[in-house]
Amino acid sequence: YLYRSIFSDHFPSESSAATVPSVPSVACSTPEALAWDASFRNLNDPSGRAVKAVHKQALE
Repeated sequence: YLYRSIFSDHFPSESSAATVPSVPSVACSTPEALAWDASFRNLNDPSGRAVKAVHKQALE
């Protein structure tokens, strides 16, 4: 949500948003990372908070 809010502040039109690809990802990785580990498949969060063993404020 934060990334989209910042982007929308600078580029408010829907046509601008349509230029940005959106793919499933975890911790800013490529979509292929979701296939590497079964635990990643339910953690579609690009912020990195989904990686509990790494982030101090991980998602519950």
